[in-house]
Amino acid sequence: MKRDLPDDGEQMKRRWREGQELIAKLKAISPTVEIEEAEPQREEVSAVVMEDTRKKMVSSDNKVRQLEAQIREEQRTFASNRKKVEELEHERKKLRNELEHEKAAREEAGAKVSALNLEHSAFGYIQDMPQSKIVCYAKIAVQLKKKTVCDVPLHCRWMTVSIP
Repeated sequence: MKRDLPDDGEQMKRRWREGQELIAKLKAISPTVEIEEAEPQREEVSAVVMEDTRKKMVSSDNKVRQLEAQIREEQRTFASNRKKVEELEHERKKLRNELEHEKAAREEAGAKVSALNLEHSAFGYIQDMPQSKIVCYAKIAVQLKKKTVCDVPLHCRWMTVSIP
């Protein structure tokens, strides 16, 4: 587009020179020939140049409109894609939170299963013990609990219950 403009200028200069040369030739051939006789030729040249310029301006205007439409379409596409990315980011965060909750629930369930397994194995171990040892270990546990209650500041309600 920018290359067309200097060409137009060059064409106009060339045509003006041709017109001046024509006027000079006419004066040389017939000094009585009036410049006004060359005027229609200049008007014709100017009309051609103006028509060429008009066509190029129309073409440029059409290209500008086309590019503006393309820009608007690209902006709409960009906005749509940005919205999709934001939605996907939101979905990713939501899924990550769900995953964290599932991990925590799985760990809690695993801890409960481990505690139940320990309790079950302890219960099985206690069933195999003689009665006297069970009583002995129960007394030790009660003494440890009393000592813990006395030595540690009371933060838990269940620890404040008196043990007989």
